[in-house]
Amino acid sequence: MIAVLIVNWNGYIDTTECLESLLRLSDGDFVVFLIDNGSTDGSLQAIVRWAAISKGEKPKGDPWIYMPDYRRRPPNVRRITAGDGGPFAPGEILLVETGANLGFAGGNNVGLALARRDPNIDYVWLLNNDTVVADDCLTALKKQAHDKPWAAMIGARLMFYNKPKVVQGIAGTFNPWRAQGGHIGMGLHSGLPGIESIEARMDYVIGASIFLPMSTYDEVGPMEESYFLYFEEPDWAYRLKRGGADKRLTVALDAIVYHKEGASIGSSATRRPSDISIYYKSRNTWRFMWRWHRWLLPLTCWWQAYEIAHYLRHCDWRAVGIVLRAFGDAVMGRRSFVPGTEPATALDRRR
Repeated sequence: MIAVLIVNWNGYIDTTECLESLLRLSDGDFVVFLIDNGSTDGSLQAIVRWAAISKGEKPKGDPWIYMPDYRRRPPNVRRITAGDGGPFAPGEILLVETGANLGFAGGNNVGLALARRDPNIDYVWLLNNDTVVADDCLTALKKQAHDKPWAAMIGARLMFYNKPKVVQGIAGTFNPWRAQGGHIGMGLHSGLPGIESIEARMDYVIGASIFLPMSTYDEVGPMEESYFLYFEEPDWAYRLKRGGADKRLTVALDAIVYHKEGASIGSSATRRPSDISIYYKSRNTWRFMWRWHRWLLPLTCWWQAYEIAHYLRHCDWRAVGIVLRAFGDAVMGRRSFVPGTEPATALDRRR
């Protein structure tokens, strides 16, 4: 059985659409852990109301036409706690409240721990709440896992939700000389690179969709929560490779996931990111480089100065201040920009 992990934070509209697409999957051998990260918008109540609707139609007002028109299974929703154990039943959507905004890694770690307690769960699928999956997506992921039993993490073909014929990314790369990540295949309409080429180039699986056997979690452990947002995926993959696994990342090209590109936090590759996106990308660039490429920190200073110069040219004084604040917080080992949760210092003490 597969455990699908979805982290929600004040985003029930996107989350219910993601759940609708899961209800339409051709493969039904999965259970969903919906981890709510301390939402303040009534997300859980809204999701319970959504599940009470008996009709198999798409959500009211949904303009998106690429989702299959009918559900293959009903929304079987119930609430559990983070301390509950298995076994869990296939087809269930299990709502879990964390009580605070634990970030991307923290929320997923709650789901990973729950999945680990069920001996019937063989694979885990980390899926962003702002995604919609094709009806054969899970089938394609399972096939790739079967065909390549050495694979420790498997990605999907991410497509732009608003431009569903355009690739958002197939796999992640990280250039330590520029302290910058990138997506293989971004912007392509056709002519995708071959799987061997992708596997040779990829450094990590893009976090919007990560499929992995339970044994990978046993080997690598939970995601690093101190990042809060961004860099958790490359850090996870780097830890995997540190254990001697050089060629254990792959992608299922037939697994299609439509992604809304940072719906929750305002990240974007085509426009000015949100303040929170700027902060965590800057802060965690320093943290990641210090952890994995410490000898290149002087070059990191250069590229961060280049970013500041970019914002200065556009008279974006707010962004300049955020980048400088992120640098100070990275040096001091703190997190001063935590939306919708208790002060970061208290969270850090707990961890």
